[in-house]
Amino acid sequence: MRVSTPRYQQIARQLGDKLRLGTLKEGDKLPSVRSLSQELGVSINTVQQAYYCLETEGLVEARPQSGYYARTLLDRMGQVPRRSTPQAMTANQAPLSDQESVLLRLMHQQRQPGWLPFSLSVPAPSLLPVGKLTKALQQAQRELPHGGIEYELMTGNAALRRQIARYALFWGSRLTEDEIITTEVCTAALTLCLKTVTQPGDTVAVESPIYFGILQTIVSLGLKVLELPTDALTGIDLDVLEGHLQAGRVQACLLVPNFSNPLGS
Repeated sequence: MRVSTPRYQQIARQLGDKLRLGTLKEGDKLPSVRSLSQELGVSINTVQQAYYCLETEGLVEARPQSGYYARTLLDRMGQVPRRSTPQAMTANQAPLSDQESVLLRLMHQQRQPGWLPFSLSVPAPSLLPVGKLTKALQQAQRELPHGGIEYELMTGNAALRRQIARYALFWGSRLTEDEIITTEVCTAALTLCLKTVTQPGDTVAVESPIYFGILQTIVSLGLKVLELPTDALTGIDLDVLEGHLQAGRVQACLLVPNFSNPLGS
């Protein structure tokens, strides 16, 4: 008995072929759900399921109140970085003072006009809605007690933690605001986490390459770094990590599973 392919999968396959062949290029807007349902003579729910399939495959992205757009395909991108082969840390490693001088020079260069800081995963100011952000800050300052000039709780602003707890429901988490801590920067959050699960002298396994600020944070806490071979598409080498764990060499792992900097994967 032959089982027919569901209609939404047929539609997803047809659109996927157009995306892979380049008929639909990066940034092209796909037909709206309503117009495609009318064109193909299927229900709106069928088209939505087809778009969900394409979104899961990474072929399209949904933009709120705008629709679905074609995404860049990996096989049409430039060469992906090769699997890293980090070297073991040795006594010949550059002294910390030399490393600090490199970072100071880097921070000085980032202040120069026209300098594009690839070392930091931040968008260009021209891409940000500066006007809207400024307006939101002004509104928050008016609404916060005493204009927001007082110290917040050590755990962070209660209203912000409450909102995060609400959004956590969409992630499948059941968090309360009392179980959440907010910090002023990501480095402060990483520092709290590392202090909680490690002691000075412990070893932290990281991807290679990894954001230089993470390395600074680990070393500043008196911890050791173990770089793991990493592939831009598949992530760290789990077999290598398993070997280090079984040998008792690793006490914590600090990994970036999404939007990795500098791998970009």
